[in-house]
Amino acid sequence: IFWFKPFQEMEDQCSPLSWGYYYQEEGFEELKHSLLYTTLELETTIVSAHEEISRKEDEMIHLNDLLTMTIRERDEAQAKCQSLMLEKFLLQQQLQQQMEPTSNEDEPRRGGHSN
Repeated sequence: IFWFKPFQEMEDQCSPLSWGYYYQEEGFEELKHSLLYTTLELETTIVSAHEEISRKEDEMIHLNDLLTMTIRERDEAQAKCQSLMLEKFLLQQQLQQQMEPTSNEDEPRRGGHSN
């Protein structure tokens, strides 16, 4: 009977009733492996997404800095333009005043003595 026990176990493994358990166990291992693989894929995707978000945030900071600098340069250029326009206006007024007669002597006399 002692030699019969291993033979009986082997026979039990070959019986159709034990096949379901074997396939169920094999399916469970496949499921565990698939779940582990999917979890690793998900973690890799999450890390990749965080890296991409970080790169995009850095890019946004850089673009915001460029925009701020451009706005500042525009405002400075507008102020300089206004200053130059005012200076031009004042110079034109000075030039116009210099071109005008300084007294009435330069104007021809009207209605005075007629001979």
